[in-house]
Amino acid sequence: MVLVPGGAFDMGSKPAEPGREGDEAPRHRVVLKPFYVSQHEVTESQWNACVSAQACKPLRQSSGPQYPAWDLRWKEAEAYVGWLSETTGLKYRFLTEAEWEYAARAGTDTLYHTGDTISPAQANYAASGLGRVGPVGQYKPNHFGLYDMHGNVWEWVADCYRESGYYQAPADGRAVADPDCHMHVLRGGAFDTRPEQLRSAYRFRAQFGGPGVGLRVAREP
Repeated sequence: MVLVPGGAFDMGSKPAEPGREGDEAPRHRVVLKPFYVSQHEVTESQWNACVSAQACKPLRQSSGPQYPAWDLRWKEAEAYVGWLSETTGLKYRFLTEAEWEYAARAGTDTLYHTGDTISPAQANYAASGLGRVGPVGQYKPNHFGLYDMHGNVWEWVADCYRESGYYQAPADGRAVADPDCHMHVLRGGAFDTRPEQLRSAYRFRAQFGGPGVGLRVAREP
């Protein structure tokens, strides 16, 4: 786990940002306390420890121990986070959407933490030509020391998705909750997505999950 320092940032995309979607607005200031984030996406090896404890379902897709656990449904990801907390006695959870974007940006205000462009030498996405997930940690980390914040697999976050974007969004980085939530937010893009979907501000959503979906966890300090 990496301790991400607290701070303030502008969440969402700039009005003229290439590839901008309507649900990335309005841009707003968010102030966050420090929190821990897993350095890598949850790996198959880590997931299989939960399977061995009979708390998680076996993966539908398998690539190898150091590859991300992928094709994860929301309820399956929930089960893993719950098991991890119970097993360790520590408070593990999903990142909130604000925490995810802050962690991905790592102090930058550009489209990606790599700047306003990204290349196949910097992330695993459609243009990389790999056509599948890759091992975690194969590309340089961002300034917070986090790997694969852009590409490889989508990452579940805690927030319920709202079409209205960030209107009345919490300024302290809390998750947007809804007891009748039908769609949760995914962040970061995946091995088969376009570069604009890898942007730090890009938001996707899913009801259940899918082949390109994985998980990164947070923990309280």
